[in-house]
Amino acid sequence: MEPLPPFTPEVIERLIVQVPLLKHLTPNERQQVLGFMEAFLRFQPGEVIVKEGEQDDAAMYILISGRAAVTTGEQGEVILDEVQVGEFFGELSFLTESPRTATVQALEPCIVWRLDHAALGAMPCSLREKIKDDIIQKLMRVVSHSNQQIKSVMI
Repeated sequence: MEPLPPFTPEVIERLIVQVPLLKHLTPNERQQVLGFMEAFLRFQPGEVIVKEGEQDDAAMYILISGRAAVTTGEQGEVILDEVQVGEFFGELSFLTESPRTATVQALEPCIVWRLDHAALGAMPCSLREKIKDDIIQKLMRVVSHSNQQIKSVMI
């Protein structure tokens, strides 16, 4: 992991349009988000971004560039998903401050934006609620998908 120097507001604005979590924000809300987009990190292929079972700082991550694998199991033997540009991960630990439920590892050079509780808490309430609503919608999709997989195995 390598911390990156802060991006210019222009670069960050171009990045925001790639992130579904932020696309629906008003121009004013996007401007507000710019003030919280400071923690950008670079990961090389094979580097672990978050590790299953760890009780860490419970930050959430938005993938700005690259691809990452979401795995579970002691050796990461079960591939759960692949994270694409604009998608976020780590949201369950972020919301509940519980240990990580999966490992996320860079498949190629990745840049992520790290969003922690302090940054979310400092955001205006309306903006914070929109972000939380999007996180909840993603969690609902994951649960629905998992239910379908379980149902197909049982039939």
